[in-house]
Amino acid sequence: MSLLLASVSDLLVLRLLSGDLAQVIAGVQATPAQVEQLRHQLGTDRPLARAVPELDRRRADRRLRQVGAQRRGVSAELRQKLTVTGPLVLGSVVLSVLFAVPLGVLAAALHRRRLGLGITATSQLGIALPTLWVGLVLAIVFAVG
Repeated sequence: MSLLLASVSDLLVLRLLSGDLAQVIAGVQATPAQVEQLRHQLGTDRPLARAVPELDRRRADRRLRQVGAQRRGVSAELRQKLTVTGPLVLGSVVLSVLFAVPLGVLAAALHRRRLGLGITATSQLGIALPTLWVGLVLAIVFAVG
């Protein structure tokens, strides 16, 4: 049932998007025949009422194994993304532990003093601010050139 709902929502989004998804995936060098073949593979050339029942397990498996405009495998895509994301996550965890634990202990030890209240207020502010906004501000502050 979940796969059916995901497939229906996938097809609806594909239909509602402006532009031709097959043309985007095929690229500018593709011939009209290649674009039409890709439309048929994606199911965008059929009416929605016919496209939904034609979704079978083989097609879903094939679409899950190939991602992106380059039509690369999921494992290759994950491997490429993790080479950048992995060190960033590891570095942020190490920095968080190095700063958060000592500051938390200090805030607990000085919980009724100005420094303890300041640390607590700063940590609450850090939790409340949207991560995307903080990231943009930090990128602007620390940007080179």
